[in-house]
Amino acid sequence: MRELSDKEKNILKQLVTLKKEGKLLELQSCKFLKKELTCFALRWQTKPNVQLTIYANPEQEHPKDEVPQTYFDVADFVYFIKELHSNNFIELQTLQSKNLEDNTEDDSLMLYDRDTYDYNRDSDEFWTKKTEAEFMGKKCVMSGIAYIKNKSIVYLDIVHLLNKYANAIIYPLPRLEDFVKNDFKTVEQRRFDKQTCLTWISIAAAFFIGIISPFISNILSDKNTESKETDIEQLKTIDIVDSSISPQIDSNVSVVEQCVISTTVLTDTLKKNN
Repeated sequence: MRELSDKEKNILKQLVTLKKEGKLLELQSCKFLKKELTCFALRWQTKPNVQLTIYANPEQEHPKDEVPQTYFDVADFVYFIKELHSNNFIELQTLQSKNLEDNTEDDSLMLYDRDTYDYNRDSDEFWTKKTEAEFMGKKCVMSGIAYIKNKSIVYLDIVHLLNKYANAIIYPLPRLEDFVKNDFKTVEQRRFDKQTCLTWISIAAAFFIGIISPFISNILSDKNTESKETDIEQLKTIDIVDSSISPQIDSNVSVVEQCVISTTVLTDTLKKNN
């Protein structure tokens, strides 16, 4: 999975949170799209022709600049939903509307503040909802038109994607929950990071061993030299001891020989006398 923007990460967090809270209807993609848009209203249709109508917010200082930005926001959102779906992060559950076959008469293909305004399709106008008020002691119903300074129509096939996703519930799969929980990293990314970490540890260990090996070799070489010198000194000592013992042995042998000779002479003398 690519690196996500902060805006995209925030959308994913909201999806996971809403699922945990059990707010199924809040998972409608149109609700998320509505939060992302700054325009006054958005309308699209696929019949009889493909078109996307963007109604600029009358409170905007430069409404003309809002129209292209709104289109980019819509495109970013639907392509992001498509990406999540293709990566098995979400599943789309279609929310059927009453007149889905006739798109030109289905007001569900509009995004605007339905709590505040009513839309008149014939005149293509937005009116504030009727409210009862008291005027000069009499009750009357009040309503006003929302003046739209600028609107623009876009004829692009992105409308098909918008139509596909807008009426859908975005169901976060366990894979997405795991992705958000682990700092927006997939199982494959975490496994790769772990393997990369082990590889770098191995490289560092090999590098360290390569550096200290010469020092260890020198230390062992010095010890071997000292051991050889000790052996030689010990051998010299043994030679000296051997040389000091040899004269004593020769002297002892001479005494024994003299004793043997004396004994022999004495024996011969005794025989002659007898």
